[in-house]
Amino acid sequence: MSSLLLRHADAIHPCDDQRRAIRDGYVHVVDGRIAAVGREPAPALAVDEQICVAGCLVTPGLVNIHHHLFQTLTRAVPLATRATIVDWLHAMYPIWAEIDADAYYWAALATNCELLASGCTTNADFAYLMPEADGEMAAEEIRGAREAGIRFVLVRGGMPTMEADLEQRLAPLMGPQLGRLLDREDDLFPKLEATIRRYHDTSPGAMLQVAVGPTSVTYARPRFMRRFADVARANACGLHAHFDPRPDEREVMRERGGRPIDLLRETGWLSERTWFAHATLLDDDEMQAIAGAGASIAHCPRCIVRLGKKVARVGHWRAQGINVGLGVDGAASSDMSNLLNELRLALVLHRVGGYDDSEAADQWMTPQDALWMATRGGARALGRDDIGQLTPGKAADIAAFPLRRLSLAGAVADPLGALLLAGSDPYASLTIVDGRVRVRDGRMVDVDEARALDGANAAARRLLHAAQQRTGIDFTKQA
Repeated sequence: MSSLLLRHADAIHPCDDQRRAIRDGYVHVVDGRIAAVGREPAPALAVDEQICVAGCLVTPGLVNIHHHLFQTLTRAVPLATRATIVDWLHAMYPIWAEIDADAYYWAALATNCELLASGCTTNADFAYLMPEADGEMAAEEIRGAREAGIRFVLVRGGMPTMEADLEQRLAPLMGPQLGRLLDREDDLFPKLEATIRRYHDTSPGAMLQVAVGPTSVTYARPRFMRRFADVARANACGLHAHFDPRPDEREVMRERGGRPIDLLRETGWLSERTWFAHATLLDDDEMQAIAGAGASIAHCPRCIVRLGKKVARVGHWRAQGINVGLGVDGAASSDMSNLLNELRLALVLHRVGGYDDSEAADQWMTPQDALWMATRGGARALGRDDIGQLTPGKAADIAAFPLRRLSLAGAVADPLGALLLAGSDPYASLTIVDGRVRVRDGRMVDVDEARALDGANAAARRLLHAAQQRTGIDFTKQA
């Protein structure tokens, strides 16, 4: 039996049902589970390790519910740094088409370490681009996640179609290589089912699970959407997709006498095990349908400002009763994988409005609301009640954030508000997953960070060079 005691936290936000805030608190961990949380003095306990977290705010480990790990290898590519979404994809797809199993491993290792360093303990990666025949890419991505030590959800996806006219625009540049980006239905579903059989763990405290879904809702192929829903239901796993219906997609559905939300309802997508990414363009009827079904939304604020998208209506989502979690999105559409920074931006971005019915001030989130979204909200979206809170019996996934920083000088009234509104330090001082310390003093404990960085950079250079050789595109040219 292993045990751990965290002592003298300046504040603990356990994200329990009572939404308590505990000053000068302790957390007792036994065999990877929370045993007790309370105010000092802690009871006399014989433990394997005692860690003083004075000067820190302690929270449940943060839960990231939307990522694309492979995109880490195409961060800050000059050709795409000023591009809006479709032109950004036009620049990215030729590079992503060069992806291989080795690249997946290094992206997974480096990026999951980056997430852990930000206090994130659970990561759901939407691997919609996986042109493999034998499962090797999924295996290498999972190897990287396991080495990092994060709790991991592999959303094994597929890409049946491309956005807008991208397929026609890219075909002359990429030739047969374009086929690596698109999935054929008859080939895809056996791969999904094989991945589920091999990796999906439904037991309490599971470190590895699988979900499924297409990169975006495919309005022209209802049967395809239905098959995803059927696979998820048959295997008790999650269902995930980007859902941000554009005007042209609404017009397609209007011509058929329906709306985008109608397709989701008819194909079995509106359920408690479904979560959608972005959803910045939802109307009131769509919000009500998602809320009524118990489905969730992954809010990814940084990609909104990075790609010039419409500001998400977070206050309206919450007013409708939608469960919301946080995602960092792909590391090339946000250029970082830091969930603490995402949490900070989420707290304030929705206040700027940007649409006719901008949110009133009484819909603005508080720091406590934002933390709940990054913990309990994310856990619920993933269908888990064993993570996201520091209460007895739950998984010991814990983050401790330093408060003794000059950037927090004067912010003494509320430690959580100080961290999210005044703080600029992007790292946790301590991150614990399943009772095991993974980050201590802001550094990875079990991973050579230099090795992870060098491996990811080498893979990124290799993919970029291959894409330039194949297409003749100078990706280093500023657009």
